[in-house]
Amino acid sequence: MFLLHVKNSWFQLRLFGFIVTAIFLIIFFKTMTQDSTIEAAIKKTKVMLMTNKAISNYVEQEQKTSIDTLKKNNILDKEYFNPKLQSASYIIKAVHHLYNKEQKKNSHSPYQFKFASSNPLNPTNRADTFELSILKKMNSKKITEYTQVTKKGTKHYLYYAIATDPITKSCLNCHGNPNDAPKSLIKEYSSNSGFGYKVGEIIAMESIYTPIDEELKAGEKLFIYLSSITIIILLGVFILTEYVFLQLSKKRFAQERNLLLEDKLAYQNEALQKSLNIISQHIMLSKTDKNGVITSVSDALCQISGYTKEELIGKAHNIIRHPDTASKTFEEMWKRIKKGETWQGEIKNCSKDGKYFWVDIIVTPDFDEEHEIIGYSSFWHDASHKKRMELMSITDTLTRLYNRRYFENIFKIERMRAKRDNKLFIFLMLDLDYFKRYNDTYGHQAGDQVLIQVAQCMQKIFQRAGDFSFRLGGEEFGIIYSAKTNNDAIKMANRLRKNIEFLEIEHKSNKASEYVSTSVGVVVIAPETECNLTMDKLISKADDALYEAKSHGRNKVCKASL
Repeated sequence: MFLLHVKNSWFQLRLFGFIVTAIFLIIFFKTMTQDSTIEAAIKKTKVMLMTNKAISNYVEQEQKTSIDTLKKNNILDKEYFNPKLQSASYIIKAVHHLYNKEQKKNSHSPYQFKFASSNPLNPTNRADTFELSILKKMNSKKITEYTQVTKKGTKHYLYYAIATDPITKSCLNCHGNPNDAPKSLIKEYSSNSGFGYKVGEIIAMESIYTPIDEELKAGEKLFIYLSSITIIILLGVFILTEYVFLQLSKKRFAQERNLLLEDKLAYQNEALQKSLNIISQHIMLSKTDKNGVITSVSDALCQISGYTKEELIGKAHNIIRHPDTASKTFEEMWKRIKKGETWQGEIKNCSKDGKYFWVDIIVTPDFDEEHEIIGYSSFWHDASHKKRMELMSITDTLTRLYNRRYFENIFKIERMRAKRDNKLFIFLMLDLDYFKRYNDTYGHQAGDQVLIQVAQCMQKIFQRAGDFSFRLGGEEFGIIYSAKTNNDAIKMANRLRKNIEFLEIEHKSNKASEYVSTSVGVVVIAPETECNLTMDKLISKADDALYEAKSHGRNKVCKASL
């Protein structure tokens, strides 16, 4: 229900509104706190300037008596100038210096103060490029003051510039034509700077860097506080609103569900029954109790096995077990499923009419509420076609023996199996004697029948689970088997040789016998022998033994030496 509510477009619209409102308020608070921080810093700077100016004015007033005395005694040049007197700019700079001393004493960052002038008498007051651009704007009447937040190193400052009073006529007495200026003024600064001023021109400004890290921290704290409170309030309102809407949605959905429940149940039951019928007809399923007794079975399984449901229910699955299927397979299956695990494998089964069929089967345990096994479910898939295709790919079409390709696949596997079982690994290679002459005498069709009869003879003798017979090519055959002793290995090879001759297939061109006969080469590998013998080497060794059998008159068995 909650997921449906969340997916509802109205919920998403309300959520979007909440996010937009929160972002807007955060931006608003950020702007507001930044603006208030800068305003506080400007106010702080202006208060400092007003204080310093008041002190400067006071000092100037205190100097008036001295100035008047100097005038009467003709000591003061050009109305007021004398190196012994402190000018307004000098007083202000001195006051700033003392102010910063107090700042440092109280562990506060100092201000950075400068009288920035485009044409100063004192070189230290010369404006830099940035300050000259501001003075230019002040002279064009665009601004009278300038503010900017800036950073030097790790500290933040409010840069504040305010223009000094414009040049008046009285200023030109000393700063007009240098030829009219007091000689002592030029002598004091040893420079022609500070002259050529014009009435109304702004040639200087107070350039101040005010430390504002404390104000910024306070503003940041205020921003975080306001944002947190606002988001908490908005979130609370949003959650409360959504809770109300959720309850209303639940009520509405419950009413709709009750109205449609009976129709849906009827439709679902009908559809379920149809699905079960389809599954039963097309998918092979069976269920058993925990002892393996069949309790239910699908129509598809009945169809492939040839048994009716009545014939299968109440029986164990071994009713359709093929004799070729090893008991070890079922032992492994029961071991797994009794532990509550799933087992999957390939099994050969036998239908009611005696035909065999292959299935891929998955067996899974069924559990009760206490997680105790109460039975097993089996899912079957017809694998007969797949097995036929696999068999065709590894089988010689004429003799129905395994082909050379399968020999290459099975060689290493059986070699390791014999070593593991501590048995001799035997490879036997046989070649029909003078078989080309047989084909020339009796025809290739008759030759093919001989090959088929020889193959059947091989399969009758070598029919154990670990015996494999191959047609390696033409009239050349191979057999892999295991034995306990060398005598047993040779005895089996001689038995095959004799049985082929006992088929009594006439062969007039055979110098070794009046019937079709064979020469046999045998390779015996002991279990303690290293497993580095390749298939090519094995065939080469067997071929050598086969050649030796032929050189001794054919229709013989010879063993290769390793």
